[in-house]
Amino acid sequence: MERLSSNTGREGALSFSEPTWLKEEESMALWVKWSGTWQAGIKCARADCPLSTLKAKPTHEMEKYFVIFFPGTKYYSWVDMLLVRPINEFPQPIAYKTHQEGLKMVEDLTVARRFIMKKLAVSIMDIVDQLHSNALIETACGLMLWKELAKEASRCNAYSDLGRMLLKLQNSIAPRYISAAWVNSSFHSWVERCKNTNSAESVELLKEELSDSILWSYVNSLCGVPVQPKLASACCDINILSIIFSACCKVSLQVSLEEKYGILPESLCLKVEKLCSEYEVLVNWLQDGFICPKGCKVYELDRIINSDPLRSGSLQKGRVLCDDISFGLESIPVIWVEYFETLNSQFQPPWGSFTYVTKPRLDQSLSLRSESLQLRCNCSFSTCCPETCNHVYLFDTDFGDAKDVFGKPMRQRFPYDENGRIILEEGYLVYECNHMCRCNKTCPNKILQNGIRVKLEVFKTEKKGWGVRAGEAILRGTFICELIGEVLDEREARDRRKRYGKEHCSYFYDIDARFNDMGRMFEGESNYVIDATRYGNVSRFINSSCSPNLMSYQVLVESMDCKRSHIGLYASQDIALGEELTFDYRYKLVPGEGAPCLCGSSKCRGRLY
Repeated sequence: MERLSSNTGREGALSFSEPTWLKEEESMALWVKWSGTWQAGIKCARADCPLSTLKAKPTHEMEKYFVIFFPGTKYYSWVDMLLVRPINEFPQPIAYKTHQEGLKMVEDLTVARRFIMKKLAVSIMDIVDQLHSNALIETACGLMLWKELAKEASRCNAYSDLGRMLLKLQNSIAPRYISAAWVNSSFHSWVERCKNTNSAESVELLKEELSDSILWSYVNSLCGVPVQPKLASACCDINILSIIFSACCKVSLQVSLEEKYGILPESLCLKVEKLCSEYEVLVNWLQDGFICPKGCKVYELDRIINSDPLRSGSLQKGRVLCDDISFGLESIPVIWVEYFETLNSQFQPPWGSFTYVTKPRLDQSLSLRSESLQLRCNCSFSTCCPETCNHVYLFDTDFGDAKDVFGKPMRQRFPYDENGRIILEEGYLVYECNHMCRCNKTCPNKILQNGIRVKLEVFKTEKKGWGVRAGEAILRGTFICELIGEVLDEREARDRRKRYGKEHCSYFYDIDARFNDMGRMFEGESNYVIDATRYGNVSRFINSSCSPNLMSYQVLVESMDCKRSHIGLYASQDIALGEELTFDYRYKLVPGEGAPCLCGSSKCRGRLY
């Protein structure tokens, strides 16, 4: 590697004395003269330097070196301070395009730390791959341990998190496969160092110490012992997840899997996405439009999974592309189907742009009281009765004139009938029992909180994008699903609408006094908004209609605070198998043309907002 002259009169040179801007210990972006050209790099903080790089430190006494991380190549190197320039300078010679690309590459100074932490997490999980399942304690089978470590690895924010991964790994290994001498002499010290580790170097040393303490000769002797059947069936998943952690993009994933398996398995991309969702592994390169920093070319993979013909009874021919887009989060699977006439078109999976959740997420923008009022019923049995339930009494007090859907008074009655279908007239609050009550999940006043209980199918409509249809015949009053997303105040919602743009407006639901006749109870309360853009459930795919077959109710469960209420969707009429589900978004009309409504109803208002 060439050096710049120490003569300050020459272009690009620095003095031998260390500049003050280089004395900081934190990470900083720099221009580095590397192999004759200027490249953008990040000066690593001491804590973020790999052990192998630290061991290779130059020994020249007259020169000052520090570690540089090059984001483009993921390469670490010691660099002489005479070969660097501040990132805000324009070193010569360098092309303008190269200069702009370099600046963009080092915008995120945390990339060096995140890269080494990811690399260390993978190396920890590599130890699991080398362990036979019989070398683990009974409560930590290979699959379960890998799943737990994968979750922790995807959420590591500090080196202490990696220390906890090491502790979990060590606690999962059967004692007879750990050196007794190490346990007696060094184990307690090793545990304390894991708890207090604060650098990549210390994590790597702790990992090496743990690996050295394992009696590998005894572990390897288990190679001929049969693996438990449930673990054998998961070996492929674990192997694929291991490759996922080491991949930089879909291209490198494809290459690695081809090397391991030869011909790529069918439906690979969906298999990878499903595994990541199932194991809660966060991988940014699975997002649409991701550009690999290494310049790997984008490719297309077969995106069909579980391509079984639709079960008998469906009204249209098609295929099931995914047997559950919630990946087990819902008690009833939510399947993804496509019709045969659209199977040849290019489409993205429904879960590609958001995270599936089953509970609302309260945004920090909401000014909520630390403690909220909850009501506990006086029922003494596991199943409540309306005569003794305080929630019925409270409803009767607040809404004495309430009627059911048949026009009969609601006094001393639950909002649901004996089959769990809502009978309360639309426009009133629903007071459900909560965790403070003695009743269990079979209570007739616990419906929404028990989640989805009907079969739902997500599909691509002809003109409206995604849609949801009934996977079975549904009777009037049946609970369908809850509107779930991030709960925001109006100000945060306005800011997000500006940031997202018009294309994401369909994922906002405005909840105000007109939504469920709340005005007389919560007069003066500010409105709030549910944003299902980044977090949501199947409800985000339900389209609006001017003649909907679903109705909405505001349901109070954990709190009497309206901001913590739930929005439930219920069937407003009998719904046939295969019929699309819709509800009225109730968007306010904006000046101008707004957005056209495509519901196709004879009563269509013509505009969505």
